[in-house]
Amino acid sequence: MKKMRVLRPALLALFAIVSAVLLSRIVPLPEWFSRSSTTVIRLYDREGDLLFVRSLSPDAIRERVSLDAIDPLLVRATLAAEDRRFFRHPGIDPLALSRAAWRSLVHRHPVRGASTITMQLVRFSRGRPVGIADRASEILWSLVVEAHLSKREILEEYLGRAPYGGTIAGVGAASRRWFGKSPAALAPAEAALLAALPRAPGRCHPVLHPSEARAARNEVLRRMGRLGWIGEDALEAALTSDLGLVRMDAPPPSHLAEWLLRSLGSSAREVRTSIDPRAQAAAEDALREGC
Repeated sequence: MKKMRVLRPALLALFAIVSAVLLSRIVPLPEWFSRSSTTVIRLYDREGDLLFVRSLSPDAIRERVSLDAIDPLLVRATLAAEDRRFFRHPGIDPLALSRAAWRSLVHRHPVRGASTITMQLVRFSRGRPVGIADRASEILWSLVVEAHLSKREILEEYLGRAPYGGTIAGVGAASRRWFGKSPAALAPAEAALLAALPRAPGRCHPVLHPSEARAARNEVLRRMGRLGWIGEDALEAALTSDLGLVRMDAPPPSHLAEWLLRSLGSSAREVRTSIDPRAQAAAEDALREGC
């Protein structure tokens, strides 16, 4: 009898999970999960280096990037930072949830850390839960998402919607903003910083809080090292490197930007201009000295 009293809660929990998974397969994806991206215009100089990126949306710069165009190192860093068992759970991680529940019971206050990538994707799309009912709803919607999308599609959606500081959402815009490059070829330190930012995009803002950003990046790197996802030499080099940010917030000549906006309308474009970067830098230096 004592054994049955111990097993009964576990069996009920297992039954609830199996029932929810089966139910999720007949529930369609909700409207608020619609896949969307904002329109951006990127300006390049005559040598192909990015000069400026501007969003045509009033809220955030967000652009969808195919998983094929994202460095696998960033995918591994994201899994290390957020959800290392991502490919082995149905949208919720029972082990992580159990640990979080136990720590909450012991410490007498909610403990974070049990959210899977799928749960976070639901949160990015629907909004942060504010109570137990919302949290339960988030779990159920995560099961629905897993029932309709492949793991690859979920990763692509997550990387396309996650917040990366300021008004930047999506790894494509983030990689260009912080490193001046596409997310197709990232150094280990760059991939780790991008993986760390969605956890606390305000507290770890690379420009406003560089020490916090570096600490968060290094924690991701150490996790990758413990998982064997990065070599020892590459790990040591990345841990001691600086953030490697590039300055991307200086606008191009206003008349050029306004002309391009009028000419291109609302279509997302990548525009290669005839601007000579050396001549442009010299002109900007002369203008600053004159002021």
